[in-house]
Amino acid sequence: MRVEFGETDHRATSSVEEEEAAAAAKGVSVTYEAMDVSGTVVATAIAPCGQLTRLSIPSPKLWSPTSPTLYDLRVTSHQSESNVMDRVVSYFGLRTFELGPGPAGDRPLLNGKFTFLAGFLDQSWWPDGQYTAPTDAALAHDVEAVPMFGLNMIRLHQKVNPERWYYHTDRLGVVVLQDMVQKYGHATNATVPYFVADLKAMISGPRGNHPSIVQYETFNEGDCWRVFTSPPYDVAGIVQLSKQLDPTRLVDTDSGGQANSLHIGDVNDIHSYPYPGDVQPNASQYAMVGEFGGIGAFVPGKEWKPQSCHTYKYVATPAEEASTYIGMAQTLLNRSDHVSASVYTQTTDVELECDGFLNYDRTNKFDSTATAAIREANQALIHARSER
Repeated sequence: MRVEFGETDHRATSSVEEEEAAAAAKGVSVTYEAMDVSGTVVATAIAPCGQLTRLSIPSPKLWSPTSPTLYDLRVTSHQSESNVMDRVVSYFGLRTFELGPGPAGDRPLLNGKFTFLAGFLDQSWWPDGQYTAPTDAALAHDVEAVPMFGLNMIRLHQKVNPERWYYHTDRLGVVVLQDMVQKYGHATNATVPYFVADLKAMISGPRGNHPSIVQYETFNEGDCWRVFTSPPYDVAGIVQLSKQLDPTRLVDTDSGGQANSLHIGDVNDIHSYPYPGDVQPNASQYAMVGEFGGIGAFVPGKEWKPQSCHTYKYVATPAEEASTYIGMAQTLLNRSDHVSASVYTQTTDVELECDGFLNYDRTNKFDSTATAAIREANQALIHARSER
């Protein structure tokens, strides 16, 4: 089965294509039905099994953080109208994400309009599961923290999450910048084939169907890129491979690392702690502060290991953390004529780093007044330039 929406062609493996060819020879057809949120069928297509099929959605409602519209998709295989063989139901969202010109350099355009992307660095690390969330509600909870604090984006840091996590970002309208997992330590060229295989699996897997994912980060800081010293898998080769695997999404070459100075890919991305730096766009890249902040208020009784936490800027109380962050958001607002995205470190405290807005046990560090003030500052940042 292959269905094309817009310019995206989700191609199956050769073994599946062989099965589809056999099914087509037996006269098997497939009916595709797109349904809106009310359950009303808004588009239908029928084609032989295995044939590339296009559905045209009249007056489509586009996916965005302010309106995360999702359509249901019902796919039915049959040999006749009365002989239904199989039926599955899924969903999809319609949106575009691309570079476009702005007054000071390139901007990221969501559905043709500039939207400032302000979000969390999210390591998705849980006290009762570590790499694995204990429940689906736990997956959803961390995503729900983004709009609670007035943000609209997550940079998923060097981790690929379960499909349900991306479902929650889709339904809640949270933009995802997806990191490639890095290889630490004294990595050698021997790690390159494994990195490439993992990159292909990350990009070519089912995550490609999620409207929330708009961009890939191939490298982070100095963690891994140095071992890519020769073609075809040098740094430029990895960026090119990422674009070949998925031409519908942007690529950030090296978030906050020295390979960013090569100025390939779609993003000029710096890391700046604790205060956000002033990064400039250019004719082929938009400007992003890929990490900043790291403001740490250590809450007694909430630390994984008391008096052992790291942070980039220690403050005495959560109230001081909130006011310091609001000042940083104002700095970004003042630069939003040329800076297009910012990533605060981070969503939650982890074992030995206590700079999250949430404690490690996922309780909120802030009272309702501070939470509302943070949300207001973030919303001002997100909306100021788009309103102009």
